[in-house]
Amino acid sequence: MNSVVERIEKLRASRGVMKRQISLVCGKDASWYSKILSGERRLNIDDLEKISEYFGVHPCYFFSSIVDE
Repeated sequence: MNSVVERIEKLRASRGVMKRQISLVCGKDASWYSKILSGERRLNIDDLEKISEYFGVHPCYFFSSIVDE
């Protein structure tokens, strides 16, 4: 799992959001997010923006740990 997806997972879990909800936010079927987690699919910028809006964070939030390292 890449760092961006790890950050999404931490935020999702901390807010009690189900994985299925992430798929729905992006307009995808329920298995889509599981495929993102397993590395079978890649997250695109449009979906990252939708996830950011849903959680009320700037898209850069998901990259901040990468930049800080």
